[in-house]
Amino acid sequence: MHRSSLTLKSSLQQVAAEELGDEVGAVVALDPQTGAILAMVTSPTYDPADLAGHDSSVVNQNYQSLLAQENGPLINRAIAGDTYPPGSTFKAHRRCGSPGGRIHAGDGACTRPTSSRCRTRPRPSATMAANRAATASPPRWPMRCAPACNTAFADLGMGLGWSVIERKAEEFGFTDKIDIPLSVTASRLPSDPDDAQTAMSAIGQYDVRSTPLQMAMVAAAIANDGTLMTPYLVDTVRAPDLKVIDVTEPEVYKEPMTTEDANTLTDMMVDVVDSGTGTAARISGVEVAGKTGTAETGVEGAAPHAWFVSFAPANDPVIAVAVVVENGGSLGSEATGGKVAAPIAKAVMEEAIRLDEEGDL
Repeated sequence: MHRSSLTLKSSLQQVAAEELGDEVGAVVALDPQTGAILAMVTSPTYDPADLAGHDSSVVNQNYQSLLAQENGPLINRAIAGDTYPPGSTFKAHRRCGSPGGRIHAGDGACTRPTSSRCRTRPRPSATMAANRAATASPPRWPMRCAPACNTAFADLGMGLGWSVIERKAEEFGFTDKIDIPLSVTASRLPSDPDDAQTAMSAIGQYDVRSTPLQMAMVAAAIANDGTLMTPYLVDTVRAPDLKVIDVTEPEVYKEPMTTEDANTLTDMMVDVVDSGTGTAARISGVEVAGKTGTAETGVEGAAPHAWFVSFAPANDPVIAVAVVVENGGSLGSEATGGKVAAPIAKAVMEEAIRLDEEGDL
């Protein structure tokens, strides 16, 4: 029987699992320069030994028990099962000029597909700095009395047109079926949305759906100067006599953006952590780039999902992380990506930096 060595780092797995705790969600961490998956945690989970016994009746009973649990412990939320609306983290793959450049902040109202209205602070034809639009992410719809981030990016999306957003998202791997070698559920994009649906999709809502791995890939591509590496989980494969018969070599998956654009987005994401919605991910003495997301689920009365995507150190990244906590976790409707997901990502990044400094990453 062949034996495989995984790319996972045990201490990163442990930190991610402990920080996620009893919340329902997932954490994925990548090496931006190689694509190696350094951590991949899904919660809730189960003990694999329960499904690997010699008594088939006991194994089947254990399986049926797990299958019946409403919180779905058999689902690997990091790469499969239900995909999630990414919310504002979807904006991380977009470039809108230099960080200080001005972009339209909305005309005071925007129309959802349901034709309901959502009010914002900006006066008609108001503009705002692009980095302010990225750092001031309002929690969710409706956007009344909130900073203009969503309307700014919604307007930008309608101005670009869906075909441009779709093409760029696909360059980051959206809609692709990937094997790591575990099968990864393809992230989804809407088909031929109208203007209102394009506005919603531009901020990671409507029919945009993603796996945490996909959003980690977006962060990793930005961290790696615009080059997206192929994610992989198996490092080496050995024969029964332990002779190495296969080694995974890092390879470029796609090049979705230029180095200049990646640097621009990095600066904007650093602002998010320094002075925006992601301050809970600050690490003393280390510059961190990140983006929060608080995504409506489309389920009546359900609390939004809390997201955070990030990488560190921003100037020489050793890790890119995506965290999602379903329905805001223990904070429920009071949750935001900055409150719930960012601290989890911070802990994982801190451990990765420690490992790198000790030469163990």
